[in-house]
Amino acid sequence: MANISPWLRGLLDGISAVNLIRSSTIAHKNRIAIIILDSTLEIAFKNYIENVLNMKNTTKSKWLSREELNKIVKKKTDFDPEVWKQVDYFYEIRNSFYHEASEKTVIDDTVNNFQELVEFFIDNLFNIQCSQELPLTQSLLPSDLQPQKVPINRISEIINVIVVAVAESESKDAVEINEYLKKKGFRGNIANGVISKYLNHHYSHFFYKDSDGIWRLSDEGKERHKEIKNAYDVEDKKEDQK
Repeated sequence: MANISPWLRGLLDGISAVNLIRSSTIAHKNRIAIIILDSTLEIAFKNYIENVLNMKNTTKSKWLSREELNKIVKKKTDFDPEVWKQVDYFYEIRNSFYHEASEKTVIDDTVNNFQELVEFFIDNLFNIQCSQELPLTQSLLPSDLQPQKVPINRISEIINVIVVAVAESESKDAVEINEYLKKKGFRGNIANGVISKYLNHHYSHFFYKDSDGIWRLSDEGKERHKEIKNAYDVEDKKEDQK
């Protein structure tokens, strides 16, 4: 993200904040996520008008009007009318959160759809791909809160390598798992087809896909991951004692 402007980085931070909140155990995380996503979309429209269209003289009164922002962006783009219907739909949901009972929230699919819409606008208004620019959610945590990582090249069993990769990454398929392993410097070679069989068949009790389509560890998978970490913790302690 080194070559990304500060205002665009701010939009990506908005999406990252949503990912962090959605991965938490906060009871009303979906409500909070909707509010942040709506704010991110509004800021995206403002940045597009000011930094892409170079409309520097837009009056402050217009900045305060969401309807005016939408009108300007609509006029300068050719997005399908259905896209704008979605913008209005989610804006109504956001407004209801400001004026109704605090316990009101929405289901995961609604947040998924809104996040896809916001990322669609960011991608198309600023000619980037959010999915390629966003950091792994776990990497955003302070170092002392990040899960301890296992030295991947010291693991001999394929299933254990996959368990560790799923635990440490946010992968949606075998290809992304392999990409993560390469980034970690894994020297082995596990075919995508083999990874898929382990995930979906041979060791399916270790894994599941969450509402965002990301592979996660089941309770049994977490136990296996814990065993793997403990095994290498013991080895490291033995090495330290030599």
